[in-house]
Amino acid sequence: EVQVGIDWRTAGIEHAREVRDLLGGDYYVDFADDNSPDGKKVGLGDIIAYHNETTVDWIGGFLQGNYTTDKLNLYGMGGLSSITYTYEDHFAVNVDEDGNTIDNLVKADAITTYQVKGGGLYNINDNLGVFLNAGLVEKAPILDNVIYYDGTVATDPANEKFIASEFGVNYGSDVVGVKVSAYNTDWKDRNLTKSVETGAGSSGDTDIIFLKGVNQNHKGIEIETKVKPHDMVELDFIASFGKWKFDGDADGTYQEQEYNDENQVIGVTTTDYSYALDGLYVGDMPQTSYIFGLTLKPVKGMRLQALYKTYDKNYADWSPSAREIVEGVTDRAQVWEAPGYSKLDLHASYDLPSVGGLDLTLTGHIFNALDEVFVQDAVDNSKYNGYGDKLHLAHNAEVFSG
Repeated sequence: EVQVGIDWRTAGIEHAREVRDLLGGDYYVDFADDNSPDGKKVGLGDIIAYHNETTVDWIGGFLQGNYTTDKLNLYGMGGLSSITYTYEDHFAVNVDEDGNTIDNLVKADAITTYQVKGGGLYNINDNLGVFLNAGLVEKAPILDNVIYYDGTVATDPANEKFIASEFGVNYGSDVVGVKVSAYNTDWKDRNLTKSVETGAGSSGDTDIIFLKGVNQNHKGIEIETKVKPHDMVELDFIASFGKWKFDGDADGTYQEQEYNDENQVIGVTTTDYSYALDGLYVGDMPQTSYIFGLTLKPVKGMRLQALYKTYDKNYADWSPSAREIVEGVTDRAQVWEAPGYSKLDLHASYDLPSVGGLDLTLTGHIFNALDEVFVQDAVDNSKYNGYGDKLHLAHNAEVFSG
């Protein structure tokens, strides 16, 4: 089987704030529009504060194929895409001193990405099979990481790259089914930005650092097992053991304009930043999990299921921009690890007799049946709930309870 396809998408997005309530007044004077330096009177429905439009234009194509025999199943695909972003600030000055219209449309260079994926399954016999999958995928940066909210355009933004491979074994019989797989994924050049107060000009500006070299490595083993000792009984066991870390440090660079006393540009200064990331665990996702399941089918159409889930190695969420190396001081301590937890979920369903040709199913669920209290998510060094000493400990974490 062979498939070929073309994908075209376009979108226009308006960003603005508008007056919804004058709070008893007749009008409001807004100074955000540079075309009205003395301010302009606005009423209900008028736009204030900011007003810009962005567009996203995407076109791509792909070719994929699948080849199947009794023993062999092969799959492969390749794709190519191009994406273009634009930004237009309607509150920027749109007429020069001579009355000529100024074009405020900012257009980033087109970004090209590609993806290649392939895999194969070989059935050794009726019960046993081995498989191998691999892929290289490029992902274009999102608009916010190419054109920032103030119209700043990144210089040669790097595509994010995913290099993935997986190897595994399938075994199946009338009583037991087992799948074991090992995976490795390198996530390279993850796109991130960081705002900095530069002090440029007379009032100070906010510039953007575009971080480069933010790499992650995700690897692990996954096990899925199903046992059917009887037509009325099913046992499930699923386990996942992951090791997801940042691979290497990162750096960021931005160029800042220099001004004289008359607020005139006299040059450009380049500042380099470094970030200590190497070896730190990726946060916001449990890296170890177990699921034990028991399913009973006592009568036709009825299904009763208990799932006992355990999660561990759940590191608090954090941003690589928080690990800036400042004056030689490097923070390489791991973020706070939330306590592991387990919970029991109960599910029941029963197929009711059809009515008027409609299939009806009655379902019921009890989530967290043992009323466990646990930390589901956490944020390291929360600016809202931390004590401020910057230690990566529980008292500086913002937690979301279950």
